[in-house]
Amino acid sequence: MLTVELASAADAATILALRHAAEDWLAARHIDQWAPREVSLSTVAAQIDAGGSTSSDASPTARWSERFV
Repeated sequence: MLTVELASAADAATILALRHAAEDWLAARHIDQWAPREVSLSTVAAQIDAGGSTSSDASPTARWSERFV
């Protein structure tokens, strides 16, 4: 079962790290989708505060933001 819940402020750094990993993966393949490091931790935190991110307990390390990934 997959449970999806709103991310908390404590999830911001993990969400940003996933975003950075995705940026690096894309850049390594010469895919120009996101500019590297264009999203800041404060932007992620603000979007979480606004209710725009989700996290999943399917895996203890799984976190994502619908607006970034």
